[in-house]
Amino acid sequence: MTGIYYADLFVINGKGCVVMGCGKSQTCRRYTGETTKEVMTDSLRFDVEGNSLVAYGDAGMGLLPFDSQRCPKIFVDYFIYMQAKDETGFREIQEISNNEFCEMADFNITFNICNEEERRAEFKDLLADRDLKFISVPWGDSMETKGAMIKAYVK
Repeated sequence: MTGIYYADLFVINGKGCVVMGCGKSQTCRRYTGETTKEVMTDSLRFDVEGNSLVAYGDAGMGLLPFDSQRCPKIFVDYFIYMQAKDETGFREIQEISNNEFCEMADFNITFNICNEEERRAEFKDLLADRDLKFISVPWGDSMETKGAMIKAYVK
């Protein structure tokens, strides 16, 4: 099991979604309910089962002993990067490579870590050779607009 990553975990339309970037929690929370469930914000751990990547919320944020039996395990299907206003150069969701995602989400990947290169390598190893989708969501007029785009895209 990995260290803690600064990311959110949602289930959207039955798909496990790790969300990083600007406005991540607020946007996805606009659509919690029947088809979207908030699992954890700001504090995730990852593990590998077979060829699948799983994520766990860690409410103790590394300060308390982690108990995987008390934290729901979610199989990850999507990594979603939420663009900041000054990053956006497009109006629709874009599919991106895992390398592009890692570059965009570097702050979330290396947040509060002393050895940033080791953390980047760990994260890239987690993503390698797995059936994952990576998308980038543009800044929108509102959180509702971005949330609706994500909900319509994730299938």
